[in-house]
Amino acid sequence: MLRERYELRTVLGTGAFGVVVRAWDRNIGRDVAIKCIPIADHSVLESVTAEAQALAQVDAREVVHVYDCDTMSIDFARSQTRVMAIIMEFVAGGSLRSWMAGRPSAEQRVVVVDDAAKALEATHAAGIIHRDIKPENILITAQGRARVVDFGLAYRLRGRPVSTQLVPRGQFGLGTMEYMAPEVGRGDATPRSDQFALAMTAWELFSGRLPFDAWLDNWRPHAARDYAGAERLSRKQLRVLGRALRPDPNARFASVAEFRAALSVTHRNARTIAVLAAGAAAAAGLIATTHRLKKRRKIDDNGQ
Repeated sequence: MLRERYELRTVLGTGAFGVVVRAWDRNIGRDVAIKCIPIADHSVLESVTAEAQALAQVDAREVVHVYDCDTMSIDFARSQTRVMAIIMEFVAGGSLRSWMAGRPSAEQRVVVVDDAAKALEATHAAGIIHRDIKPENILITAQGRARVVDFGLAYRLRGRPVSTQLVPRGQFGLGTMEYMAPEVGRGDATPRSDQFALAMTAWELFSGRLPFDAWLDNWRPHAARDYAGAERLSRKQLRVLGRALRPDPNARFASVAEFRAALSVTHRNARTIAVLAAGAAAAAGLIATTHRLKKRRKIDDNGQ
């Protein structure tokens, strides 16, 4: 029985549909995270099992690993509650949202976005669309690496129609409005929708603000340079993220892999420029120091 195997310890997070707790696996001797969703009816068993199966299909370091899925009883609100539990890898860190508050370096932010993009590449390769990429669903390890979690709103691209949800929950049953691509609201979720949500997240991570208010689609400016926080991004970042945020999914990058490659080149160029600039500054400083030493030596020689 799961209850005998796992010692429930602390609550990691709560939501309208369940709770995630940290637990100790007595059999193996390690911490795990257990996502617990109360069993309201038989459909919960099917949908949560489908979510666990979706997670298990994605083989990538950047996606939280799932170990098991079953029913168990937990003490909740002074009573025993029967829940469907997904046993997952425990990530010793907070969400991207809380990590952002620690003012990570530009280099650290780049690594996190790259990790999240790799997670989506693997997800899409497994025939799954995440549908709810946002800072709260990206965990940051103690080493500063990203892990994507929460496949409760995922769509299958293979085996089921694209319009079939794995778990019918979330705002409007679609995802989180602030990060949602326009077409998702029309019931048309694709890998490019995940690309859009990741670009929204990346923009917020790089600039400290969301580029526009997704609730007011008509308010959105036409050019990325007019988005909120655009002044904090480089021109190449504006170009790459601006393309990934276009309302027309066909105008975005063909895949998250292509988007990641373009963003990676942008960041490499930025790092190269920074290194060259630092090198030039160091060289200028060395020349100035040498000049001062020569001048001082000349004065000393004349004074002898």
